[in-house]
Amino acid sequence: MAANAVLPRCKALLLCDQVLVEEVTGRMSLIGIMDYVQIDEFPAEFPRCQVFLQITNGLGVYNVTIEIHDLSDNSVIYRLGDVPVEMPDRLARVSMIIRVPRVEIPHPGEFDVVVLANEEEIERQSLELTDNDESGEEWQSLSE
Repeated sequence: MAANAVLPRCKALLLCDQVLVEEVTGRMSLIGIMDYVQIDEFPAEFPRCQVFLQITNGLGVYNVTIEIHDLSDNSVIYRLGDVPVEMPDRLARVSMIIRVPRVEIPHPGEFDVVVLANEEEIERQSLELTDNDESGEEWQSLSE
C-alpha cells in the first residue's frame, strides 16, 4: 500500500467501560469514560474496556493500529494492528470501537493508549492504574 501524503486527524480517543450504539440512529453513548482506575493487587489484568476512536481529515486507505504503552519503560504491552480504514474524502469521519483484551499489567503506573495510522502516531490517551487505597473502597467500578 502506498503511503498517504496526509495522515488523518484523531477527533476523539476515549477509554470507557462500554460503547452503546443506538440501532435506529446509529448514535453512540460512551459509558464510564476513564483515565484513572484503582486495582486491588498487581500483577493484574488490564481493565476490561473499549476504546472509542474517531478519525477524519484523511483521504484514501490507512492501516490503523492501537497500542498500549507502559510508560515506565516505554514498552509496548499490546498491539492490535493494521486494520484497514477507507476514507473516501477529507470530510469523512470514521468511528471505531475496539475492545481491549485482558492484557497482564505487572505493576501500577502510567499507561498510554496510542493510535497509529500507517505506523505514524496520530493520538494518545493516558490511563493511570494504581493500587486501591487501604479503606478498600474502589474509586471506579468497571463493568464486566
